[in-house]
Amino acid sequence: MNKEFIVKCWKHPRWHSLMVLVIWIVALTILMGVVSIINIFSSPKEPIQMKTQQESSSISYEEKLQDLLSDEYLMSFIVTKNDNSIKYEGTEHNEVVNGYKEDANRITKYRIENGIFYEVILDQVTEIESIYEEIIPDFLDRKTLISLILEAEEEKDIDNQDTSNYVYDFLYKEEMVKIKVETKEFIEQITIESENENYQLTFSKNKN
Repeated sequence: MNKEFIVKCWKHPRWHSLMVLVIWIVALTILMGVVSIINIFSSPKEPIQMKTQQESSSISYEEKLQDLLSDEYLMSFIVTKNDNSIKYEGTEHNEVVNGYKEDANRITKYRIENGIFYEVILDQVTEIESIYEEIIPDFLDRKTLISLILEAEEEKDIDNQDTSNYVYDFLYKEEMVKIKVETKEFIEQITIESENENYQLTFSKNKN
């Protein structure tokens, strides 16, 4: 096409408007094509994400409780009694617990195996009476605690409407306690309150 003819048409008011319109149409067509290509490449991610969410939501509350018995969790327990706090951190593998107990006086490395308590100092392992002095050990034992929660869930008169928080009030060994279970993709925290004690149990997935 003659360049002079194009320049002449561009200077003409009527042809100038028509040429601008054609340029806009071409530009919009190209833009829509680019957006369509981007959507084609990005669309597979959405079903995958939706599938993951559906799989997560399909896991029942009881299954999440039972999953806490697996070895893939890191455990951090803080017990507060009479304004004094004790912290337990550890892992469990093949029914052997290894962890640290920290209070205002010292840090103790311990092991629990076959129901027997040991203190670990470097390579020396010494049997001790317990690491749960003056607290309720059942609340720090996952099997016992989950059994208590499942029993309390069965005895509830109505279904819990809040699927992220489950709260139970019941009598345990002649003492009223309140248990609150916080759950999302998995159970992250369990809080137990009694008249004189508070137990904050935190669970996180072991990435190793």
